[in-house]
Amino acid sequence: MTLATIFSLPLLFMSIFGQANTRVGMVFLTQDIEYTRYVILDHIRPGLNPLASENLLLPFFWIKRYLTYYQSGFLFFNGLNMTQGNLGLGVLYLFELPFLVVGFIKLIRDKVSNYQFFLTWIGLGFIPASLTNNVTDAGRSLLVVPALMAVISVGLIACFEWLKRQTRVKRFGISIFYIIFILIILTQTFLVFAVHFPQDKGEAFMEGTKESVLYAISHKDQYSEVVYDPKRGTEAGDVVSIPHMYILFYSKYDPATYQQEVKNFKQDFVHFDKYTIRAINWAYDRKKIGVLFIGSPWSLEEKDLKSGQILDKIYLANGKLALLIVTP
Repeated sequence: MTLATIFSLPLLFMSIFGQANTRVGMVFLTQDIEYTRYVILDHIRPGLNPLASENLLLPFFWIKRYLTYYQSGFLFFNGLNMTQGNLGLGVLYLFELPFLVVGFIKLIRDKVSNYQFFLTWIGLGFIPASLTNNVTDAGRSLLVVPALMAVISVGLIACFEWLKRQTRVKRFGISIFYIIFILIILTQTFLVFAVHFPQDKGEAFMEGTKESVLYAISHKDQYSEVVYDPKRGTEAGDVVSIPHMYILFYSKYDPATYQQEVKNFKQDFVHFDKYTIRAINWAYDRKKIGVLFIGSPWSLEEKDLKSGQILDKIYLANGKLALLIVTP
């Protein structure tokens, strides 16, 4: 056991069982909405089925979640969740699938050196991710990706060695076919990143926040206060953003100043310098002259705004109105 491991054990214990377990409590599997909706509410009926208790059903729900990480949809098609449909990008490229299959066969059949280590790594690596309140999470799968790439490398070498033993015509035909296949997958990857992702997931990744913050920073001196509503959404005002982090980053706010100055942090309320992050109530806020307001159409409805009060509108890549910049 290394020295780093020894010193990290108390931190791990505190993050799970101690006072630092807030994050664990927020993302643990029992907080999953599907577990609450489809397991607890649908299957637990007091007095009807004494065996169907919450503690008994949780392991079965976890096993289902754990196995989801090994499904082809997550690994090769839409694990990155970058599009609305099922055909997107997975944790691995689709053209790596044959090498992955051959790699596993090679590892197990030929008992390649340390193959048990890589199989154990892949078997245990998805356990932490499966214990969280997401169906799947590509970011949390990064723990397993190095082992998967090692298996793919073994399969690639095996396929290359097999190809070298084939006739020249066969090598040429297979190579051309697979190069075209790879180019198709890479073209799709480019289109997902450049076209579909901005259209489908722009708001989920806070598109427009940067532009609105840059406007606020450049016009800050013209106003006594800048109020930014953190709740937004084109379909409903239920997307919560973190505009104060954007303000700190893009204004290059001095960390020493930020640490020393008096700040006000409360539930759904942040205030520092001239910036206030809170819900906008236009019926009340419309009376505040000299204040800059930034909010979604849900908090700043255009029908309630007078001519000249709207200073700018920020749209998503799909054309939907995301934010309005307003002053009374």
